[in-house]
Amino acid sequence: MSRQALSGAARYEFLMQIRRPSLWVGTLFFSPILFTFTRATLDRPCFPTIEGCFHFAPIEAVAYWAIISNLIVSIAVGLLMADRFPRDFRVKMDDALQAIPGTAATRVFAKYLGTVGATIIPIFILYAVGLGVILSRGYGPSVIPLGVAAFLVINVPAMLFVGAFSIACTGFMWTPLFQFLFVGYWLWGTLNPTESIPTLSGTLLSSGGVFAFTGILRARGYHDYVPHPSLALALANIAVILGLGALALVAAWRLQLAREGRQ
Repeated sequence: MSRQALSGAARYEFLMQIRRPSLWVGTLFFSPILFTFTRATLDRPCFPTIEGCFHFAPIEAVAYWAIISNLIVSIAVGLLMADRFPRDFRVKMDDALQAIPGTAATRVFAKYLGTVGATIIPIFILYAVGLGVILSRGYGPSVIPLGVAAFLVINVPAMLFVGAFSIACTGFMWTPLFQFLFVGYWLWGTLNPTESIPTLSGTLLSSGGVFAFTGILRARGYHDYVPHPSLALALANIAVILGLGALALVAAWRLQLAREGRQ
């Protein structure tokens, strides 16, 4: 895989994605929901947990903002990245891309890197606005570095995971069907594990960020989701979801290789 070909193709995919009006409109669509949840959380006099009632410290304020934005905005990531391969097939761009020097692996991974990189930008802008709201509530300037750290360990791994499967699955699946199944999976996978419906939430396969919430950020309030959170479990959770995303991209590469071999 040529580094020059990879960077050039990733830059092209980045520019194609960042210029899409639907990327910015789709992100803005979720902002009222996000800020409604956030205001309701910050306005509580104290937060009840199984350990008792506690008042938010800056780390809890930004950690909850990261969790809420992850659970809601990751849906937008999956929906907005789902049409990248189908669009190339629809407008015959895949034939043109194959004429450019580079392998099938270059095209798949460049599409992933460029599209994810572009999709993260409006989401981080929205996230930064939320940090500004928290800062305005008198939590102090520490919310900025804490908020960036929370974004990196909660939101970024989830977006990389979701983006990988959005790229991989739509290589062989009808896009609206994937989007429907993805939304159902995401809602099911983020259910409270204490409910009667079995869910991935609270397991190492979860991309909701609950392990990082306590294991890395040391915030309070999610002990009912993960009984014994620790730094090791949080790092293992991130490694598992990133590993699953990497496997999805490898599968997408093999599928692309087989498709080009038939042409």
